[in-house]
Amino acid sequence: MKTVIESGNFEIIESNVIFMDSLQSEVLFHLAVNGKYFGDIRIRFISREDESHSIKGEVLNGELILDCINFNDSLGIGTNRPLELGMVEGKRLMMHFWSYLIGQDMVRKIEYSIFKEK
Repeated sequence: MKTVIESGNFEIIESNVIFMDSLQSEVLFHLAVNGKYFGDIRIRFISREDESHSIKGEVLNGELILDCINFNDSLGIGTNRPLELGMVEGKRLMMHFWSYLIGQDMVRKIEYSIFKEK
């Protein structure tokens, strides 16, 4: 069975929850769409006392790196609008994610959805 989920002009092609092994860990997506390799997306979580929370992105060696600055909140911090990752078969590929610190020992939980334009 395949369930198709749509939101506005997008199909949600993947949505999931990740529990990280440590607060300092990075998450790396080796993204394939319709069986074809799209690219790598690395999300890093960085704490800086002199900054407010933000997302800074760069492409380095063909990999999209997203630095999430001060994403250290039990209520969660994430994207307000989907981030555009690029184009697949002439359609935009987007990503939403939200990060939480949960529990007494502060485990990082990430929820994400990846959208493809219809």
